[in-house]
Amino acid sequence: MNDSELKKHIERARIRLMTGQPFFGSLIMKLPLVERNDFDTCATDGVKIYYNREFVSNLPVDEFAGVLAHEIAHVAFKHTLRRGERDPHDWNVACDYAINPICKKSGCALPASAMLEPKFSGMSVEDIYKIIHMEKPPKGEGEGEGESEGGGDNSQSGDNGLSDGGDPGGCGGVIDAPKIADGDKPKSGKVVGTKDLNGNVPVQAVDDLDIRQADMAERLSGNSKGGITGEIDELLKPQQDWRSLLRDFMQPARDDWSYRRFNRRNSLDDVLLPSPDGEETGELVLAVDTSGSVSDEQLQQSASEIQAIADDTRPRKITVIYNDYGDVNEDCVHEFEQGEDLTFKYSGRGGTCLKPAFEYVAKKGIRPDCFIYITDLYVSSNDIPSTVPDYPVVWLSCGDKSLPQGSPDIGEVIHAHDMVDM
Repeated sequence: MNDSELKKHIERARIRLMTGQPFFGSLIMKLPLVERNDFDTCATDGVKIYYNREFVSNLPVDEFAGVLAHEIAHVAFKHTLRRGERDPHDWNVACDYAINPICKKSGCALPASAMLEPKFSGMSVEDIYKIIHMEKPPKGEGEGEGESEGGGDNSQSGDNGLSDGGDPGGCGGVIDAPKIADGDKPKSGKVVGTKDLNGNVPVQAVDDLDIRQADMAERLSGNSKGGITGEIDELLKPQQDWRSLLRDFMQPARDDWSYRRFNRRNSLDDVLLPSPDGEETGELVLAVDTSGSVSDEQLQQSASEIQAIADDTRPRKITVIYNDYGDVNEDCVHEFEQGEDLTFKYSGRGGTCLKPAFEYVAKKGIRPDCFIYITDLYVSSNDIPSTVPDYPVVWLSCGDKSLPQGSPDIGEVIHAHDMVDM
């Protein structure tokens, strides 16, 4: 196609969405299409949709419109924001499995290569990712030897490996959202999400308000087939077991076993049993909010889950800090080596200040691989640290989200408000 023909082809696909798919048609107006021929198909970073000229020129209009809807679904489901440290290739595969059935149910035509798998129906993209990632052969076996296609973290290249044949489904891939320094004004799009460890915030062309307005347009059109509209609540509030999220954040180790390293938790009387022999994490700091608003049930439940996560990830050392409001004293700090049972001795039961635990870590020169704070977040913003540390922070919130909670500027919040019932 020459330039004039390609422009008409693009407009026909966009009009097809605007007239027949109001949800996707509303959002396509916010996502500029940009030619980028280092991609084999299409891709989006949540601010723009990139397309390969030859690829889209060879697509029928209805399939081109379906590919655009596929890319919009990546943005709407926030796939550009949710990858974290996961393998970019496997993340793209998981995202395709999650959204292609929705696009099809919405009446979109997709290329014959579109990835569809009934066993993943109704699953979150994070859970799909775990399955397909665990099913991959370890490096050194067959196709996995060396770097597999799309393997490794290519996020630094800005394309998640998609410029090197990394779109396995042939419908267009997803790239991590661009970021800017907190406080800067984006050249295009809107700031969404919270600051990362480097003080940067992600930018997207679409936010939750845009998604709700697109959903309303779909519902009012009378033409909805129930695909995307049936997913809108989950779309805006992705539901996933908080335990799985925390395990993902801690990078669970491989399921390999060896007798080389004895672990007393795997002993049975005088019988020596094997211990896990895969990757392990470094040092974990676990701060526990022991203020009066956190119930014993919540503390006990979170303690048992942290023990299970420690067994999965096998940190070399765990430092547990109990604190309510005052300075941390040595009696409130307990250290555990790998394989030891964690014991929790709660004290305090006063007010809440979340700063002292971080101050203690800095004072002692501790450099954890991850800092997890179990708290209900019933605290004023003045009592939450605002300085970004040089290690990852996870707030495991056991508070009721319907009540006022503090909003940390650092780290990632995982809500476990119903942890006692799960």
